Amino acid sequence: MMKSLIKNKNLWMLFACSTFIVLGCRHRGSESSLQNQGITSQSNVLPWPSRGRFSSPFGMRGGRMHKGIDIAAARGTKIRSVRSGVVEYAGWMRGYGKTVIVNHYNFKTLYAHCYKIYVSKGQNVSTKQVVGTIGRTGNATGNHLHFEYRTMDNKALNPLPFMYRAANQAVAKN
Repeated sequence: MMKSLIKNKNLWMLFACSTFIVLGCRHRGSESSLQNQGITSQSNVLPWPSRGRFSSPFGMRGGRMHKGIDIAAARGTKIRSVRSGVVEYAGWMRGYGKTVIVNHYNFKTLYAHCYKIYVSKGQNVSTKQVVGTIGRTGNATGNHLHFEYRTMDNKALNPLPFMYRAANQAVAKN
């Protein structure tokens, strides 16, 4: 697998610049932890939630844990649910600003720093349905989507191993 990582420049850059990728997860032992929860990269392959530029990885940042990934884009860029589910939360959340949390029945996703929210608590959403738009609400220095992948008990996991385009490109396209 390492040989294929080195051959794919985009993947190698993501591996070198962040703690992402499956090898990084295996190194930390979190792959077996995921399997114990019934979560595998193959069973939960997710699309990117928005167009934009991958701007910040999951992991330690400035001495604090950054529990998701950031995708920078212009204000108003559409944010789409990565799977069908039920909106668990839609509103203002300390630090995150305008936030949407979708319960997908075996995992949850969080979409933060929204400029606008287009869904409400209890609403059913479909895969790729627009749930909001990118903004800079809450603790944000610029327009971006903060995207988190969470277990059902709200433990944040690195979302990149679950996202099918992460291995091929750093720029999200819908």
